[in-house]
Amino acid sequence: MSQEKIEVGNPDAVKSSIDVNQPKHYAFGEIECWDYIKDLLGESYVAYCRGNVVKYVHRYDHKHADIVDQIKDLKKARKYLDEMILDLEHHGQCEMALVPRDPTNTSGE
Repeated sequence: MSQEKIEVGNPDAVKSSIDVNQPKHYAFGEIECWDYIKDLLGESYVAYCRGNVVKYVHRYDHKHADIVDQIKDLKKARKYLDEMILDLEHHGQCEMALVPRDPTNTSGE
C-alpha cells in the first residue's frame, strides 16, 4: 500500500476534489445529476445517499491499494453524507439554519 502524503495546495489534491464533487461526466444537460436523482427518488433520496455512504466507506481500502484513490472514495462518501444533511435541513427535520446549496462549496460545510 502506498504511503504517499497529500500536501495542502497540491494541484493533484485539487483535481481529486473536482473528480469527486464535479465530475465531468455529470456536467451535461440542463439539470445537474444530483437534482435529477433527488427529483426522481423523492422521499427515497436520503436512503439512496445512505446506501452510497455505506458502499464507499466499506470498499475504500479493499478496492484501492493507492492511498489517493482510497481518499477519493472516502470523499465520495462524505459528499453523499453532506447531501443527506442538506436534504434533511431542507425538509425542516432539524432546527439548523437552512442554507441553499452552494455548488462551489467543496469543504462539506
